[in-house]
Amino acid sequence: MPGVKVNLQSAPTATFNPAATGKWFCVGLFERGSTSVPILVTSMSEFKELAGSRVSYSYMWDAAETYFEEGGSELFLSRVVGKTPIAASLVLKHTAEASLKVAAKNVGEWGNKLEVEVVIETGEEYRLLIYENKVLVEESPTLASQVAAVTWSESSAYVTVTVEAGTKNPTVLAAKELAGGTYDSAEVETVGWEAALARFDAELGCGQVSAPGNTTEAIGKLVEAHAEANNRTAVLDLTNTGTVGTLVSAAAALRSLTGSRRSAAYAPWAKIPGLAGGSERTVPYSAVQAGMFARNDASATPPPVGEASAGTFGRPRYARGLTYEWTRAQREELNTARVNVARTLPSGSIETYGNQTLAPATEGAWQEVSSARLYMFIWSAGEGFLEAATFKNIDPKNVLLSKIEGRLSAFLASLGGVLNTYSVSTGPSVNTSATKAKKEVLANVEVEPSAIAETAVLNISVAA
Repeated sequence: MPGVKVNLQSAPTATFNPAATGKWFCVGLFERGSTSVPILVTSMSEFKELAGSRVSYSYMWDAAETYFEEGGSELFLSRVVGKTPIAASLVLKHTAEASLKVAAKNVGEWGNKLEVEVVIETGEEYRLLIYENKVLVEESPTLASQVAAVTWSESSAYVTVTVEAGTKNPTVLAAKELAGGTYDSAEVETVGWEAALARFDAELGCGQVSAPGNTTEAIGKLVEAHAEANNRTAVLDLTNTGTVGTLVSAAAALRSLTGSRRSAAYAPWAKIPGLAGGSERTVPYSAVQAGMFARNDASATPPPVGEASAGTFGRPRYARGLTYEWTRAQREELNTARVNVARTLPSGSIETYGNQTLAPATEGAWQEVSSARLYMFIWSAGEGFLEAATFKNIDPKNVLLSKIEGRLSAFLASLGGVLNTYSVSTGPSVNTSATKAKKEVLANVEVEPSAIAETAVLNISVAA
């Protein structure tokens, strides 16, 4: 049967709904934030709290703002830094003897804006006051020892305190700046981007993944590979240029990986309202498109991922202009190169006028972004159904397997008109004696998306 064949296998339960399709996973440079775990933000106020202020060396602030304004609600961030980033710090002393080291919570120049003040209470007791840009942002309780300061800092949002050398508490100190913080901008290498992507574990679920504003071929291919390995859709930015040949060449270079079937490239970049009245900012189009995916997905249950977020459903509500406009002939050339073009309509509104992945011609069923996102959703939701069977016995009469088959069939039926046909099998040819002995539960699902006539095979497998 033409369509998509899906092999599903049981897995431990994820921490939240893995099939929520509007999430956006972004790697990039931020002012502050963890360099070891992803950061989830659901608003710009949370972005500022956890990732810092707008900085000149990154598009991430503007991209995050655009995503939320366009309708997004869940933004996962993973911070990229250089090879030798440093957290700003200051050593507190007891007279001339070192006592405690106060360091910014994470690396970066932002820590140089922090100050620490030591206030003596009675005897040896003291408090630590933390300032940012001369504003008091945090204050410790009364501390009686060095260890007490270390323990308090574990819950601090701004600093980490360690015992430096001596055994005595710090003496009084007027507010003094921490120093030496840097994210090592001179040595941000490809390996740093790869490490940042790796923090987005597959169990965080499906959604879109981007490196907003990074248009290098090397990083684009990393994002594509990540999307393929983690059941996500790569939304890629091409160079902000009006030269069609440059964009055609860039798109061609990104079509060489398997992950290209899960990837889509967009041009040109967009203009959003500036920070000052009447001004404008330039933002990578990935932010606009990711926001529209999230907005459209939230419009119905189940999410209409099989419908293109293009044309009427690809009109931004925050972006108000484009950096370049092309003639019809130029748009056709870009379309042939599988670049999704944004255009300005005669009415002045903007719309995404493309729904193509970067899939090569050999990947016939993956040619449309809407189809790739539909497969992503079915894959993720299917895992969720099988996870419900994890650690349960596979009974001799296969009642458990029959229930799984029924639930998967009902789920596929709920998708309505986006599917022409579908079938589910959990029979003995799928769940063999060998798979049962390994405590595995599998299901073969075949779906034929509307208007798609070729078969794609998705091998979905997670360890129980």
